[in-house]
Amino acid sequence: MPRIASITTQAFTGIAIAGGLKQIEDFAQVSSVAATGVSASTGVHIGANGTNLQVTGDGEIDQFTLPNPFSMTSLTTDDTFDPTANTGGAATTGGINWDASGRNFYHCTANQIEQYSVLTGDEYSITNRLAIAPNSLTVSGAVNLQMSPDDVTVLIAFASQIVEYQIDPFYVRNIQFASATSDTLSVANCVGCAYYDDGRSLLVAQSTGTVRQYELTTPYALSGGATEVSTLSTGITNLSGISAQGTNLFLVNNAAQVYHWR
Repeated sequence: MPRIASITTQAFTGIAIAGGLKQIEDFAQVSSVAATGVSASTGVHIGANGTNLQVTGDGEIDQFTLPNPFSMTSLTTDDTFDPTANTGGAATTGGINWDASGRNFYHCTANQIEQYSVLTGDEYSITNRLAIAPNSLTVSGAVNLQMSPDDVTVLIAFASQIVEYQIDPFYVRNIQFASATSDTLSVANCVGCAYYDDGRSLLVAQSTGTVRQYELTTPYALSGGATEVSTLSTGITNLSGISAQGTNLFLVNNAAQVYHWR
């Protein structure tokens, strides 16, 4: 069984954490836009390019292209992927995440995590995905996941905890617990997590509308401990997904309303 990471809580003193980026409690909402075409959303992802935005829900993945990086004005679906149309694919029930190359994406279903690939030149876009059966990992109850830049460490979020896995690069079907260093972080009402500040922090979203910031002793990993350093109360009802790039934080509720905070 994975061991529990040591977790402590400290009061915010106004001193920046190691990376120098502002604390999550200092974020403010920039915009809020409805994702047209999605009725019951389960996750969100903003690509590193700032223009490819995906919202999961209704069993599928809907893609929206932002006119300018990290700037939402309106969200009209420009592509939709139904995983059940692929042999071996299952309906999306959780969130979506991409690896560092932007050529492999992962989404959560009721009983597995599936991996799909896209062509070079189509990074962070589901449009030209390869029409092949997905690699998959059998795991029940996953609501979201977060790939580290080394494509080896992956954090999988469940309703009450986040679990660290080790993975063979690009092959989710070979995913395994790192038996000696695997850790978990207990968080009630968890709907997902996102790295922040070059992996020095982990942002964890709760369905209650709260986003918690944990400083990681070991960047991108739970091993070594996680210390809660800041909390953001968004006021969002039924929060269902989280994604972050730099100081751009994207959230979605279960009614497909997408929020941009910074």
